[in-house]
Amino acid sequence: PIGVGHGWRASVTRSGSYDAWWQQRYAAADLELQASRNFKQNGQSLQLSGGVSWLDGQFHAARTVDGSFAVVDVGGIADVPIYLENRLVTRTDARGRAVLPNLLSYEANQISIEPEDLPLNMAIRSPLLVVRPAFRSGVIAQFPVERIAPAVFWLVLPDNAPVPTGAEVRLNGGTFRVAMDGFTY
Repeated sequence: PIGVGHGWRASVTRSGSYDAWWQQRYAAADLELQASRNFKQNGQSLQLSGGVSWLDGQFHAARTVDGSFAVVDVGGIADVPIYLENRLVTRTDARGRAVLPNLLSYEANQISIEPEDLPLNMAIRSPLLVVRPAFRSGVIAQFPVERIAPAVFWLVLPDNAPVPTGAEVRLNGGTFRVAMDGFTY
């Protein structure tokens, strides 16, 4: 898979030859195991690969980076799924950052998150970023998230009837619509 996960392949012949391969992808490394037998010759291999990049004054561990990459910053929020071209690739670490290896150089790479994956006290202006890194270089993709203090109000008129649905409430420079039974968020 493009993100974290595993894959395998196995084949066997009547003559006793076989080939077995297994790969595990982690956020910061790839592990491959292979065993085969062909013409009465056996072979096994184990391969571990990964990479380290330096960007924005910090080291970032990642799978092998052969081309361009991005360090995604989601405002310090941990465990947020990160999508590249609508495919889940990784999740943010404890610092709210994740490395996306192997982006297309000089082309539009769409990086996104789902607003529903953010805590309820966080707001985001845009869940989609487009980056165009240069060849064999890195960019920082910072999502515009901000902490908010949400509240639910129950609004009533002087006769204790709920404020009508669709009415507008202005508070701290924002305009909010009233829902059913006088509730507004």
